[in-house]
Amino acid sequence: MGRIKGGKTAALMCGILFCFVVSFPVFFIAAEADHQCTGADCPVCAVMRVCVSLLHSAGLSGAAGAALSALPVFFAFLLCWYDAGADPLTLVSLKVKLSN
Repeated sequence: MGRIKGGKTAALMCGILFCFVVSFPVFFIAAEADHQCTGADCPVCAVMRVCVSLLHSAGLSGAAGAALSALPVFFAFLLCWYDAGADPLTLVSLKVKLSN
């Protein structure tokens, strides 16, 4: 299989973009916390609700990513634990004679 050129660069850019997307709403909410609200149809309050929703979804995706990355380690542990009790298969235990 061929290697993808610039894979590390693309991963770095995605990581930086993710950090920006997660941190921008925090700064916006902090900057607009004391805004002059115009009432029920306040556009600043609507954007703040979207920012809070984005932060909640980013937190959930991070938790889901951590759980999914832990699954292979858990299954590898189970596989090693299950194989530890089994007798190893050797040519002697299988009674194989190696003669020409």
